[in-house]
Amino acid sequence: VTARIENPQNGVVLASSAVKVAFQKPTDRNEITEICLPVFNLAFHAAGLYKAVILVNNEKVGERNIFVKDVRAPAQAQ
Repeated sequence: VTARIENPQNGVVLASSAVKVAFQKPTDRNEITEICLPVFNLAFHAAGLYKAVILVNNEKVGERNIFVKDVRAPAQAQ
């Protein structure tokens, strides 16, 4: 299982994380399995839309939008 954070405007992968998962028995495709993948050293250099993409055996199985806002404090008037 691989998780990637991508910039959808240019396809650049900002960060990714992968883990090998083995099941004791075959799983039902309707069964929900929770897998946590930490993503380290991720920095968004600009506000905007990004995507979290999940791949299983290199096949995309899902994605979600991530909206990044600029949270820097506004400049104070002097």
